[in-house]
Amino acid sequence: MKIYDDEEQKRKDEEDRRLIEEYQRKKEEMDRAEELKEAELRKNHGRGEDDSPYGLGFEVSKDMGFLDQFLTSLIKPKKLLGLAQLSAGKFIKYLVVMALFLSFMTYVVPVAATITGFKGFNHLFKESMPQFKAENDTLTADDKFKLNLSGFTVVMDTSEPTVDVKKLDGSGLYITIGSKNIEMILLQSGMSQKIYTYPVGVIFYNGVTNDTFVEAIPEIYMVLGFSFLFMAVLNILKYLIWAFIYSIFAWALVKRTDLHLDYWDAFRLAFYAGTWGMILPNVNMALGYIIPPILIFIAGIFISLRFISISASPYVRNEIQD
Repeated sequence: MKIYDDEEQKRKDEEDRRLIEEYQRKKEEMDRAEELKEAELRKNHGRGEDDSPYGLGFEVSKDMGFLDQFLTSLIKPKKLLGLAQLSAGKFIKYLVVMALFLSFMTYVVPVAATITGFKGFNHLFKESMPQFKAENDTLTADDKFKLNLSGFTVVMDTSEPTVDVKKLDGSGLYITIGSKNIEMILLQSGMSQKIYTYPVGVIFYNGVTNDTFVEAIPEIYMVLGFSFLFMAVLNILKYLIWAFIYSIFAWALVKRTDLHLDYWDAFRLAFYAGTWGMILPNVNMALGYIIPPILIFIAGIFISLRFISISASPYVRNEIQD
């Protein structure tokens, strides 16, 4: 009985050794296959700038600042995979600075130009605007007033409770101020659409005069500052949403390569590839929509997807060939 048990144990030991040897052999074959793939990729694409383990030609300096990242994302689509592998801190800084920059271009610059145009709020309230006063929930002014701002026009005419739409010329967004009501109206193609109507007392409460607005100038600048920050936050959310949409395409490519990248890399790749899609609409807006917005929108999507493809597709093709 003991001899039988010894032989059984011996067979088990031999089977275990055989399984271990088989596992080690397969592991060595897999390691060799991985080395051959990386060698083939290095052969096809050359060494990278930083001589990284992959050496695929898309590497970038780990010390890149915002300007270098910005220029690379605009003119070097083959380097976008390198940008996608920068630290999370650099990506977040790029996101925030980009949002602030675009908000500055589309909000601060037009507002500053407008304020400069009417020589500051002090001159606007004291000299440009007619003398006005609010009493008994009614606004009275000694003359009519019109001010063109970035994106809309303000019209004051207290000769009637509500400004007559027929008195508005051209098209666009109007804020009208009558003796009783304030309205926002959109004029387009001969049609008018009333967006809202508020009692004049919402802004011009009883006792308000030109001097009241002069005293509130610091608060007005504070509101403008908060509006700028609010717009920047909205831009961050908007760009993250677009990056998420583009990342679906980017991830479909990246996961079919041997570059060992994850979804987070694909998301950052999509964000950097979307730089043109962020810049073009804002530049077009700043220039007064010289090109139809729908064309700019389509161009931004096309360029973004094309840049993702240029950056990732070569490595997908190498994997397919293998």
